[in-house]
Amino acid sequence: MAEPDTKLAIGHNVAVFRPPAGWTFANEGDVSLAVAPHEKALVAFSVAVGDDRPARIAALDRLLARLGIDGVAQKKLKERLKKPQMELAAAGAKIQLWEVDKKSQRGKAVQLRGQGAGTLLVVTAALGDKRIVGCGFVVKPEAEADAATIMQSVQSLEGPPAEGQQPAAGPRLEGI
Repeated sequence: MAEPDTKLAIGHNVAVFRPPAGWTFANEGDVSLAVAPHEKALVAFSVAVGDDRPARIAALDRLLARLGIDGVAQKKLKERLKKPQMELAAAGAKIQLWEVDKKSQRGKAVQLRGQGAGTLLVVTAALGDKRIVGCGFVVKPEAEADAATIMQSVQSLEGPPAEGQQPAAGPRLEGI
């Protein structure tokens, strides 16, 4: 379980983020994730290999497959990724966000396998020369309150840990 000061490595210490306190977390090498106790909300990140849009899309595809997020209108999302819906600055990171839900997909619901339909938050972040891809998901209406918690985790993204600091790892999360 994550504590308020837990920092979870993304990739092999390419970057870190703070998983929400009380959530189960893991660094699986290529994917770092945190899952709410009720399993109806999650936040996850991966490193994109390359700086171009196809590299970020490939990383996002792998992340969505790993997390069991279905129903994403891939063609429409790829088109939307050309221009962010919102941008943030946090700890030296340029963060871009897109919200994907039934409305943005013209009636096609996004699903967290085994949990239900909801809203997907797609994240890309530039941390120096590294590119991070991530997503957050909340099942609606049950986990809508967790959206703010996920945003706090997204805003906690920062570069690699300082030398001598070891971020948390956690176990592999099965069934997610």
